[in-house]
Amino acid sequence: TSFLFEEVGLARKDFAKVIKRCPRLLGCSVEGQLLPTLKFLRQLGFRNMSQVVCTNATLLSFSVENKILPKLKYLESIGFSSKDVVSMIIRFPAIFNYSVKENLQPKYEYLVNEMGRCNRDLLAFPQYFGYSLERKIRPRYERLVKQGVSLSLQAMLKLSEAEFNAKFDGTKEIVHDSKDV
Repeated sequence: TSFLFEEVGLARKDFAKVIKRCPRLLGCSVEGQLLPTLKFLRQLGFRNMSQVVCTNATLLSFSVENKILPKLKYLESIGFSSKDVVSMIIRFPAIFNYSVKENLQPKYEYLVNEMGRCNRDLLAFPQYFGYSLERKIRPRYERLVKQGVSLSLQAMLKLSEAEFNAKFDGTKEIVHDSKDV
């Protein structure tokens, strides 16, 4: 527990919340697991680790070799520079929670092959990977295509279901987002 307070900078008020989200942190070796992961994340550019751990408690428990590096390598393999990858993961560290095969790859392939988008779109909105392909991305995209509407990924996905339905109920005039070209 002292590691979380002293090394990570976790506030005492956040301790219970973090442990509730990731109880295995208490069983991880500080020297063998937590400290190497913390050092690696700091080398990548993460600065406020207490905030990162509060929002993504499992991150410290991840193996750099088995869990973190495969995501970084995948993002580079699809054409992102190392600098772009770091920018994306610092803005959306939850990327590390997702499986390449089950999440990142299918969503990327849909983005490129079906939506006709490019890496620039993901760089602008890496949170895209956090949305369900089947329950949110695909249905919204198909609905917008039928209506002739083009939106940025963020504009398409950040609205609640009620807001999205109200805005795109099928009877409104066609609206184009000026950010999409």
